Formats: sequence, C-alpha cells, structure tokens
Amino acid sequence: MLRYLKGLLVVFIISTSIFVTSLWAFASTANMLRRHHHVIDVAEAQLGAAYVWGADGPSVFDCSGLALYSWRGYRSLAHNAAAQFAVLPHIAERFVMRGDLVYFDFDGGGVDHVGVLISPTRMVHASDRVEEDSLTGYYHSAIVGYRRPDRTKT
Repeated sequence: MLRYLKGLLVVFIISTSIFVTSLWAFASTANMLRRHHHVIDVAEAQLGAAYVWGADGPSVFDCSGLALYSWRGYRSLAHNAAAQFAVLPHIAERFVMRGDLVYFDFDGGGVDHVGVLISPTRMVHASDRVEEDSLTGYYHSAIVGYRRPDRTKT
C-alpha cells in the first residue's frame, strides 16, 4: 500500500509540475503576443511621419529610431540597425511573427536598414518617410535576418 501511495505521489508531483509549466508557458506566450500587438500599433501610428537621420520620434524617425520607439517600454534598443542586429536573438524566417524586426543590407557593406514586421510579408519602416512596404522583390533580396527583441538570446 505504501509503495502504491508513493507512486501516486510521484505521479501527482509530475502532473502538477507539467501543469504549472504549461500554465507559465501559456501566460508567457500571451504576454509576448500583447507586447507584439502593441509594438505594431505604435509602428503603424507613425505612418506618414517624416524621415530624419538620427531621429527617434515622436514625430520624425530614421529606421532604427522607429524600431527603438516601437519597442520602447519593452526592450532597450541601440539607435543603430547594425548594433541591434548584432545583439538581438535570431529568429528563423519560418518562425517570424508580427512585431519582430527585419534587417537589410542594401549595399553589401553590412546591416544598414531595419523594419518592424506587421505580417510575414509586410513591414513598417522609415525610408523617405514612415511607410508600409511589401517584403518582396527589392526588399526581399536584401534581407539578412530577423530578430525578436523580447526573446532571450541563447
């Protein structure tokens, strides 16, 4: 009987541990989705804002300034696309989600542009002004990678 009770206790502890872990993962994912939704709302609210090199809002932006401004309050980002790319955790293209950052190399000299993903195929970025663009053709050929600011780098 004692052996049976010990077995039940072990099963109970393992089941409870799995449940708590699952609950924590669900809450963590829900919080991440809320953060990403807010990041998109902030980025899209800037559509049409003027481009000024070195600006990070609230009414004018450069590309890294828009990423920094959109993620403000959730993650401190450098005001430089290459520096952001170097320190943020990598996300494979097949796992990207809205709110992730997409980085580009247009001239072959390294990362020189960043946009905020609003879908796997569209972004908001500061170029001549803050605008929405498709990640096809010209932009797709210059993508060097994706980063998720709220993920821990491993």
